[in-house]
Amino acid sequence: MQKVQAPRYAEYVCAFLQEFSQLQQREFALQFGFENFFIDAMRYFASICDSLQQKEGVFVLYTAVKIFQGQYPEVLSGVHVAFVKLALKCKAYSLARRVLDNPVFDLGINGQNSATCTPEEFLLYFYYGACVRIGLKQFDKALQSLLLVLAPPTVSPSAIQSDAYKKYVLVSLRCRGFVPPLPKHTSAAVTHLAKAKGYCKDIVDAWSDVKSDGSKLEQAINNNSRTILADENMGLCKQLLDGHKRWTIKELTNTYLSLPLPDLARRIGPSVSNEQVIQLLMQMVEAGEVIASIDVINNVVFFDEAGLIFLDFILSYCACGLKVATSKYT
Repeated sequence: MQKVQAPRYAEYVCAFLQEFSQLQQREFALQFGFENFFIDAMRYFASICDSLQQKEGVFVLYTAVKIFQGQYPEVLSGVHVAFVKLALKCKAYSLARRVLDNPVFDLGINGQNSATCTPEEFLLYFYYGACVRIGLKQFDKALQSLLLVLAPPTVSPSAIQSDAYKKYVLVSLRCRGFVPPLPKHTSAAVTHLAKAKGYCKDIVDAWSDVKSDGSKLEQAINNNSRTILADENMGLCKQLLDGHKRWTIKELTNTYLSLPLPDLARRIGPSVSNEQVIQLLMQMVEAGEVIASIDVINNVVFFDEAGLIFLDFILSYCACGLKVATSKYT
């Protein structure tokens, strides 16, 4: 099919989806098996949109998913996989989230022997879904989807599971500060991925070094930059550099009640200024990650409620002093 004909084909598919009512679906299903025909047609349409980079196909496939969900709301199909893949490629994360938020509990339709998706599509749906969640910064939900990719039994891990484990490591460090062990029901072949050599192991070792100020983590990412770029994980790795600073501050709140601002900057990184620390603290306080206050007069950071009270006292004291000073000249 030529590139010029693709928009017309999209128009024909849109018209087909709009005119094909639920009554017609039931009648067609009784005679020809609507589900298989519908899923195969949408798979073919998605392959055309993917090869021609046609963004309009995202909305067409979204309509197709809604039609399928109208008949089978809790069944996963190849239409779901095709839609989420194209939405990820076009960065239509908000649209994909509407589909991902609907839970699926079955891979086939009652009364039929054939499944509505292949084992590979099952893994790809949750893998692409995890990538969408990462794009939306919904890291906890991304971890849940990645575990569904890693959980199925296997003799040897597939390429999808191998890539999923890499993202599982990076997302875990980003949102939890450590890599949780895989569930006990995970197959031994997938568990061995944790022991395999690669940039994930280097990043975990650099992250876990308590004496590191972030320079080792940055070095581990730079040394493996070519492989990371090939796996399309550079964005996550860059987020780890900022995440390491945040987790360093969280760890310090468990040890100190107050800390000089220059000392805090030195512990976070060798090239971090006091202004950058103040900006980062303000972001963390606004997000509710830590309780902290900054005494800009004495360059001290307080990590508890008492620090907030003490800071209010200083500010009120300075305000009273300012009133006394101004009253002498009025």
